[in-house]
Amino acid sequence: MPTILCIEDEADLRADIAEELKEAGFSVIEAEDGREGLEKILAHSPDLVTCDINMPRLNGKELLRELRENHPQFAQMPFLFLTAYATRAHMLEGIQLGVDDYITKPVDFDLLIAKIHQRLAQVKNIVARKNRELLTLYNKYLDMQSSAMAQQSKTMPTNLRDIPIVVIGKLEREIKAFVSVASEVFTNITLFPDVDTYLAKRQGFPIHFTFVSGGIGCAGARLPEQIDVRSKNNIVVCIKTTEHHARGGGCENVNKDQALSLPTNADALQRSMAAWIKSRIQRYAA
Repeated sequence: MPTILCIEDEADLRADIAEELKEAGFSVIEAEDGREGLEKILAHSPDLVTCDINMPRLNGKELLRELRENHPQFAQMPFLFLTAYATRAHMLEGIQLGVDDYITKPVDFDLLIAKIHQRLAQVKNIVARKNRELLTLYNKYLDMQSSAMAQQSKTMPTNLRDIPIVVIGKLEREIKAFVSVASEVFTNITLFPDVDTYLAKRQGFPIHFTFVSGGIGCAGARLPEQIDVRSKNNIVVCIKTTEHHARGGGCENVNKDQALSLPTNADALQRSMAAWIKSRIQRYAA
């Protein structure tokens, strides 16, 4: 069931929109202004946002600008303005900010629901295309390395969910959230509490992504690079949690293309994984 975030400072209108969306089969989260809306987006990663423009604390345009400039993990999340000011100038400004569509007030609920279904279908098609791209890239890298690794099976996964994922680190709050996000796409996930346990058992793994928590020494020991040097059958990424970053530990010594900042969502994770494989393919093809 898709989740829609409705941001509207008029309580009665917000309640009406939420009711119509629920009757249409959506799960609905509500926020009364842009500041609360931003908090709900970061906490819940909704599938789509409907947003008023003129609101206190943080208006709709300011919220959209904040998302597009500072939270790229939500780049694919459709964002619809609900406004009584859908003039040509307002619409041009919104398009320049990255809004996906406008709904004028008073709200035509049938039109709103139709546009929501349209935008979600477009996102679904984009995600499917990216899934195919990631699977194709993984299989290409697997094929490149299989000839150099006698123990490596040449069986290619036919489903994105089968790509092996390893997570190393204590299951603190943010790491648990990351595992939950990864589980939305991947089912072949193995957890290790520390690096030594992983190194002792990794020989049986096919080529895989290794996500290492920044709280277990990535900064001082350059842990991702150490693991990477020992084997070509993993793509090592340091997980940067807000907690570790705040106290000065984490992934400071890791190349930015080898780090993943939390929180993230499934779409951002897949886009990053595709970029990491492309980088690895280019490195070994050179």
